[in-house]
Amino acid sequence: QFLQTNGSGVLTWATAGGSWSLISTTTASNDSYADITFSGSYSIYKITFVNMIGPDNENLNHQFLIGGVVQTGTTYKYGNIFIDSNGGTGTNASGSAGSVKMTYAPMGAATGDNTSGTVTIYNPGSGLIKNTDWTFNGTQKVGSYMNKNVGGSSWAGANTAWSGFRVLYSSGNIASGVMKLWGQA
Repeated sequence: QFLQTNGSGVLTWATAGGSWSLISTTTASNDSYADITFSGSYSIYKITFVNMIGPDNENLNHQFLIGGVVQTGTTYKYGNIFIDSNGGTGTNASGSAGSVKMTYAPMGAATGDNTSGTVTIYNPGSGLIKNTDWTFNGTQKVGSYMNKNVGGSSWAGANTAWSGFRVLYSSGNIASGVMKLWGQA
């Protein structure tokens, strides 16, 4: 909340617009995937990822849920760019994928390695085109470099409301990690 004036010098408390509301927290522990269910009628969702650890040398991916059913096939489009602490850079993209790679460089799972970041999801409950963008920081498997991944995706399937978001690695289980779902009207 914030203080606002009513024009006559009288201050009152008002609810701030544009703030994020915490909806749910999902903790993964040796799971093949984690489903995060959208709730409410938010136009924007954000998922924060804290200390995600998966199998060594694998990418962190996502898929969407419609009516609680994961969407597969070749309807995902995405692009990534990364830079690592050794000065390496790279890009990767797909116009017809079965899931979205959110980390370009395979991530590490050695002691102390982790990946953290944020995904923002726009218009998931509407008939509009749905898009995401993300940023992740983590330890890259090759050479144990720190890297920054930035990217985005869209879904070429029917313009049906998304009911959730599935998080998984390209192979193997999510060893551990916390995912928090936030909503903004």
